[in-house]
Amino acid sequence: SSEGKARLTLLAEVLLEESYPHICVIGHTDNRPLKSSSRFADNWELSTARAVAVVRFFNEALGIAPEQMTAVGCGQFMPVADNDTDEGRSMNRRIEIILEAASPPAATVEIPEL
Repeated sequence: SSEGKARLTLLAEVLLEESYPHICVIGHTDNRPLKSSSRFADNWELSTARAVAVVRFFNEALGIAPEQMTAVGCGQFMPVADNDTDEGRSMNRRIEIILEAASPPAATVEIPEL
């Protein structure tokens, strides 16, 4: 949606300023089966497509390098709300964006011979 793209654009501006080395986009769905006319086989595939759409938007519209991003689909398996209500299902249809900071340098530990 245009509202979603506007929100993602605002977020991406912050991401570009902070220069996170890796961004993981995770898609989720509610637990309702898809209609037979859906272009997706199941909720898992839909959640993955949702995450890929965000990654593509970040790359194509905002220039974030694809090497910096991962798209993951979790389907209906990680709900944050009850799927028995419209409000709960709406909350479960979401994306999460995990920002990974730069890794600290690897520590070297020497183990003396015994």
